[in-house]
Amino acid sequence: MTAIVGIICSDGIVISTDSSATFGPSLYYHTIEQPHKKIEIIGDKVIIAGTGEIGLGQRFCNIIFKELGELNGKQIPGESFFKVKHPEEAMRNLAQKTIQNFHSTNPFYNQPGNTVGFNYGALIAYTHGDDLHLCEFDPVKFQPELKFPDHQKIFFSSMGSGQQITDPFLGLMRRIFWKQAVPTVAEAKLIAVWTLQHAIDLNTGGINRPIQMALIKRNEKGKYSASYVPGSEIHEHMDGVAL
Repeated sequence: MTAIVGIICSDGIVISTDSSATFGPSLYYHTIEQPHKKIEIIGDKVIIAGTGEIGLGQRFCNIIFKELGELNGKQIPGESFFKVKHPEEAMRNLAQKTIQNFHSTNPFYNQPGNTVGFNYGALIAYTHGDDLHLCEFDPVKFQPELKFPDHQKIFFSSMGSGQQITDPFLGLMRRIFWKQAVPTVAEAKLIAVWTLQHAIDLNTGGINRPIQMALIKRNEKGKYSASYVPGSEIHEHMDGVAL
């Protein structure tokens, strides 16, 4: 069970999650809960946060590792999806290859409402030159949905079992703070922590601390790169939220 928040900013992208992993044979029966690393950074270009089946998440990350030619430090021939100019085409190609991989072991799961799906979804952020993109892959059919803050005014996303809590909270934050423009990375980090802290406080189980976070922003060389936000900084934001 998971809570994921992703926000496109004027100067980068922020993705944050909780840390809870639940063990058990089904969505409805769990045995134990323990902390789990839910954010992966690949090649300082891609941030991945997944929800659902951990094994499918490992396979999705492995596909991206191979696409970036960095699996086990080896260069793998072939053009990366992330080099494709149009993000819609890049994400469609990535979804197609991932779905083919998932189909190979028939991982379908009966979802609530008699819907059959994969029970794995992901939120990824990536950089392509001077362009930044945030894409959501839904946990049923794994179809990609890009977020476009300019012409569609969609600049944030949340996923996971905590979505019924995080979506309304982010909607309130948008109404209060982001009426005129998308936030900065500094603003988004605070709101992401606030949103997840709210979900953790209200949730009855399966969403828990510590909060994890990664971002893409320009480095000292002026190029976009991905990095983890240290726990000490996240705790500072938590202290600010508690005031």
